Amino acid sequence: LEMSDALDEIKMQMDILSELTENAQGEMAEEVQARIKHIYGLMDDMQSSLLEEKPISAPVLKRIDLLDVMDDVLNTKIAQFSAAMLKIKVDIPDPPAYITADYSQIRSAFDILFTNTAMYAASGTNVEISLKKDGQNWIYTIVNDEDLVPSSPASGIAISTGLTVASE
Repeated sequence: LEMSDALDEIKMQMDILSELTENAQGEMAEEVQARIKHIYGLMDDMQSSLLEEKPISAPVLKRIDLLDVMDDVLNTKIAQFSAAMLKIKVDIPDPPAYITADYSQIRSAFDILFTNTAMYAASGTNVEISLKKDGQNWIYTIVNDEDLVPSSPASGIAISTGLTVASE
């Protein structure tokens, strides 16, 4: 699905869930609805960012160290993480973590991810950021320790997101 189609689908599901909430699903449905609205907001923000008019240029591929890029972006986000009262734990390999990529595009991806973490992670929670090598791929993970969905053996609900940043 295109992102706008996904947003329309989420909106439709929110409307259906809203009707269920009114009819008797109670607290759990309200919590799930609140989380769906939150995810809708995240996707809407991402779509807006992607649709901003920016000059299109061909990527300039160079051998870069992902750790340098992460360090550069993390240093610009310290104030945002601090304001959100997030406790950041970083698990990264020893340098270098080389890939061939466009530095500005990789930096932009990390900037968006770190900005969204600072904006949307629950205040005062732990955030774990890791970068690990898996064969030819670098796996980048952000985990916020907040339980985003009420747990119930019967709920069967899980929300997961991920991003492949680079492959070498």
